[in-house]
Amino acid sequence: MARYLSSLLLLLISSWQVEFGVSQSSRIACEGQTAHLHCEGGAIRIIGANYGRRDHRTCGRGIWIYNGNCIHHGTYAIVSSRCNGRSYCAVPARNSVFGDPCQAIWKYLEVKWICKRAASAAAVGQMGSGMLVQREQAAGPHYQLTNVQQTPYLNKQSPPRRKVAPSSGKQLTGQ
Repeated sequence: MARYLSSLLLLLISSWQVEFGVSQSSRIACEGQTAHLHCEGGAIRIIGANYGRRDHRTCGRGIWIYNGNCIHHGTYAIVSSRCNGRSYCAVPARNSVFGDPCQAIWKYLEVKWICKRAASAAAVGQMGSGMLVQREQAAGPHYQLTNVQQTPYLNKQSPPRRKVAPSSGKQLTGQ
């Protein structure tokens, strides 16, 4: 029993991680309802989720409800795969999505997330000789950025370049 409680505590601590300096949002959807998560101008990052029952008050419908601890251990992974990186997602609180961690018990979905802000402007920088790199607005660390475009940079005031055809050695004028 003690081993189970310590592993449960470790799971809760790791799944409800806190990130300082970022506002946190939460949503509860009773069984049969849908949780709607929004991040205007940013991307959702799930920091905690549980489908089951952790108290008798939430979604209680005014009747006495089992006061045990009923947790679906795969909730965080399911909600993260549906929502992370999106500005909006909807997650139904249904056994068909999560399975039934506690049969004959009225359950609810509890989700906590933060909004990672997208870059306010496209980042443009010099990469190599004569090449500009533009990164479209994206959320996340630099190694996760997508839509990277490389555009040749031509200085309009530079003289025409001379190209040499490799096989003939003949000079060609052009850009």
